[in-house]
Amino acid sequence: MLAGPTGDAWRALDGSLAPVVLGCAVLAWGLWGRRWAWLLAAALAVAVTDPLTSRVLKPMLGRERPCRVEALPGVERCRSASSMPSTHAANTAAIAAATLSPTLTGLAVLVGVSRVVTGQHWPTDVAAGWSVGGLVGAGIGAGVRAAVRRRGRSGGADEPPG
Repeated sequence: MLAGPTGDAWRALDGSLAPVVLGCAVLAWGLWGRRWAWLLAAALAVAVTDPLTSRVLKPMLGRERPCRVEALPGVERCRSASSMPSTHAANTAAIAAATLSPTLTGLAVLVGVSRVVTGQHWPTDVAAGWSVGGLVGAGIGAGVRAAVRRRGRSGGADEPPG
């Protein structure tokens, strides 16, 4: 079994359902607390990192996944051939950096580790994804927070909470 007794947990974090659950949780948390700027920053960060990593960087770098290069025990299937950088790691890091959420930062770390444990990525793929996502998310988050502050100073009645 992959990763011993914790294999199912790693597969759950690694699976295609994990980003959907994360997205719904971020959306629910943002809507519940009326964190409009927080939601905007998270959505914009993923809107940039997802195509940047999957459509620009992966084809350009052309690195194969470990599950295609090596016969890894416990790896059920190997996803697409391109590996560098990890889009899962980039997207979760972008959300965490854009929102400045320690909880989402912890989740981004767990998702990145799951990509290595399940044989879908090399550790450097995940580190590159975290770097790209963190930089994009931090930039977008700072921009959104600055826009909210400017709007508040100009007397905007509908100022979204930070």
